[in-house]
Amino acid sequence: FRWLKPPPPPPPLGVHGLPVHRYIDIDETGFFLKILSANYGRGHCTCTVQCTSHCRRNESKINAILAVEAGNPNIPPHMDGSLNRPRKWLRLTVENVDQFIFGGFINEVLDNIERFPVQGDYDMNRVIIWDNLRAYKTPYVTTIIGDRPSLNSFSSVDRPHYCPKLAPIEYMFYELDAELGRRCTRDWTMVDLRWNKIDIVWRIGREGRPHSTFVHCGYPF
Repeated sequence: FRWLKPPPPPPPLGVHGLPVHRYIDIDETGFFLKILSANYGRGHCTCTVQCTSHCRRNESKINAILAVEAGNPNIPPHMDGSLNRPRKWLRLTVENVDQFIFGGFINEVLDNIERFPVQGDYDMNRVIIWDNLRAYKTPYVTTIIGDRPSLNSFSSVDRPHYCPKLAPIEYMFYELDAELGRRCTRDWTMVDLRWNKIDIVWRIGREGRPHSTFVHCGYPF
């Protein structure tokens, strides 16, 4: 038998040919602290950071909603929105992310773009890419994007179903998860988890890495 390489998934509808600097990828995930015990001599306990897929209902967690852009090669490297300094937006919450929390975060991101645009007119037409979760596509959220009184043009596009490799934001979450694991110590509290999340998100994604990640994921199609 000859093994044939499966064809690549189709690109998200509505983004074909758009320059990569117009995209803003948005998603959310959560992390919690887990105390693990192991028998090392007299016994040893350690603390690790784990994702919410392993979280029980009675365990505290901190959800992170993250948005990231690829960066624009036409903007000077010392300015926000450039390849060296792509903008990132973060909200942390201990509550489950519903349409109102997610919609509030979307409104903060778009309001920030409207009030503090990058150099030139590159923020006039921005496209949000996200999963096709029901909480993302309610009238409450879509109205915030499409019906806001703004000179900017904002729209949203679903990523291909079940294709996390085409989601640049997932690679950011991988970096966040790995660095949290390296930093975590046995005496960490939820306060430590929160502040380290903020610090890591601020540090990662420099020197053109988000742009190269978008390109790696196939953008622009």
